[in-house]
Amino acid sequence: MRKKKSLLDEIKDKYIYSQDKACEMFLRMVWDYYVKNDLETGDQLADIFYALYMNSEELTYDEIVYRFNIGLSTLSRYRKRFNKLANILLPNT
Repeated sequence: MRKKKSLLDEIKDKYIYSQDKACEMFLRMVWDYYVKNDLETGDQLADIFYALYMNSEELTYDEIVYRFNIGLSTLSRYRKRFNKLANILLPNT
């Protein structure tokens, strides 16, 4: 059974493997949003977003959880949050 990819997973694949500039700009726009959010809240969402979707090094969820000292359920919530914003920004998907 194949795992259904999220919107951001598909955009990441286009960015990493096809060097698609539009995908890169979209990911940077979303990442920039979280950078600004982190400055206000003190969170590390931008770093987690970067590790998930912009890093060319493939990290497993376990590696990301360990690196940022969060739980798998927290990472799952963050991924939903990231994809919700992406769906709002790209309504025709």
